[in-house]
Amino acid sequence: MKKRGYVLINDESNTVLGSAEVAARAFEAVCGGSGSAAASSGLAADINSVATDNCTASSGSNTAAASSSNTATADGSASAGNNAAAGSCANINFCSSRYKDAIQLRLRLLRTAQQFARPFDEITEDGTVIFGRIKVPDAFLNEIISFLRENELPEEAYSINSEKNIVETASGIVEELALIFEEDGAVFENVQLWIIEQYPFEGGFVVGSERIF
Repeated sequence: MKKRGYVLINDESNTVLGSAEVAARAFEAVCGGSGSAAASSGLAADINSVATDNCTASSGSNTAAASSSNTATADGSASAGNNAAAGSCANINFCSSRYKDAIQLRLRLLRTAQQFARPFDEITEDGTVIFGRIKVPDAFLNEIISFLRENELPEEAYSINSEKNIVETASGIVEELALIFEEDGAVFENVQLWIIEQYPFEGGFVVGSERIF
């Protein structure tokens, strides 16, 4: 199975906060007003400089940008209306869908995996779990279980679903079984061995699967 991961570098449109242009448009849509264009430029600059693990644009730089947009008008006076419009939008938080997918979802899956993963599950850097699955005919389920017990595999090292005739265990054990079964394929022709990667909860979304026997 291929190693998975997100690419978040050398691509301005794929940064954790999304592009500055998108942020500026969002700012304009919410704030509006004649002073919004310059204020949005300030927000865009602020987003470019914010740390990648932060999903909040600094209200201080927004205020500074708004102030710079409200410099003296033709008669040298400041525009109070523009100040009020920009000030009312100084605390807008911008969190792009790319950020939510690449960072927030990943961290949520990692926390779930650390709490609920079974002893034989392998937790990936993306928060998914990898394990091995043995699917057998009805008559062969007890034989597989006996085989695992005869090889002194502790009960916490595998999980049995008798309704679906499935035994789940560590991916390494399934890989070893594949080598054993290949020596006498005729006996085990109805047995299926899989490596599964899925979200870390029962019935979770299957990210990838590979049949190895």
